[in-house]
Amino acid sequence: MNAFIKAQKGIEKGVVSGYKKIEDGVVSGYKKIEDGVVAGYKKIEDKFVDAFLTPDADSICEENKTDAYSQQKNNDRRVLPMNETTRNENNFIGYEYKDVTVRRESEALYTDSYGSFGWKLEGENPSLSVTSVNLKFKRDRRIPNKAELIRLQQEFDSHVKTIEKLEDSKNIAGGAAAYVIGLVGTALMAGATFSYLAGMIPLCVILAVPGFAAWGVSYLAYLRIKKGKTEKVAPMIDREYDAIYEVCEKANGLAHA
Repeated sequence: MNAFIKAQKGIEKGVVSGYKKIEDGVVSGYKKIEDGVVAGYKKIEDKFVDAFLTPDADSICEENKTDAYSQQKNNDRRVLPMNETTRNENNFIGYEYKDVTVRRESEALYTDSYGSFGWKLEGENPSLSVTSVNLKFKRDRRIPNKAELIRLQQEFDSHVKTIEKLEDSKNIAGGAAAYVIGLVGTALMAGATFSYLAGMIPLCVILAVPGFAAWGVSYLAYLRIKKGKTEKVAPMIDREYDAIYEVCEKANGLAHA
């Protein structure tokens, strides 16, 4: 019995010892493989850094030249403020700017005429109103005869305002007459309605007929009065346009003297 127990213990020790050796061998082999992989990765990493991330002396010199050139270009650039300065071969031209908000129906007149005062159209700014437009102009600050050009430009603006008022007068007179006639027709229709509710049918008819007539006549009155007003102010508008052309012709001669 004792011999059997001793033999069993001997077998157990042998198995444990063999398992330990196998375990140590596997761990040692895995360690060697891990060290080999790490070493290989380290070599690849070093080669990559040497090839791509470490510039040589020539690259550093070239990069410094590029940076210096870029810095010089930035220093040479001019930031143009409200009074812009541009180079034109042998001389400099300083510009002044002007924004003008005008009616859309007067846009063509301004864009065509402001050139006579030395202005150049640059574009349009967004406008908050659908009936107006904001125009951007610029011109040489040292334009000859500047004081006289400013006076003529103010005269031009005054003529344009006069034309706009005359154009408005065509609709104002006819619109006022149509409004009054329509208001009278509305009052008659109100009386006819109350007469009907009170059972006064004859009075209702007497008031309703002229009320309907007034509503119809109001628009016809508007058209007739507008036509008469248009014929009346047309010569005045023509005279204002003639004055504008004379002003622009004089200003064009001064601006390009």
